[in-house]
Amino acid sequence: MLRRALVFFLLVSYGCADSGPVGPTTIRRDVAAPANAAGIVAGTTLSIVSGETGQPVTGALVTVAGQEHVSDGSGHVTLEQLAPNGATVAVEAPGFLERRTVVRRGEQTVFELWPSTSPTGMTS
Repeated sequence: MLRRALVFFLLVSYGCADSGPVGPTTIRRDVAAPANAAGIVAGTTLSIVSGETGQPVTGALVTVAGQEHVSDGSGHVTLEQLAPNGATVAVEAPGFLERRTVVRRGEQTVFELWPSTSPTGMTS
């Protein structure tokens, strides 16, 4: 009887052991970016970076909800008004493929652009 109880205990303990994440993983987002159920709030800074190198993209034309912005030397633009959920975001820059997406819950503040030709030799 004691042996059965020990085996049962070991099986239950083994089954309950922490083997890593079991649910969806959390995507890291910029802590300074306020998440808003209505969209991206005014005053939020968006970052435009190269998807290949991670470097900022200067001079990108960023159109959010019909409002045009140009990224600065750090690849940043600051929104002047709310970008509601479903609003279109378009990002264009010389040497990069155009990026189009929509605002979803105000969580995305970093937009990666992929080069039209790879400076590091990366190919598709």
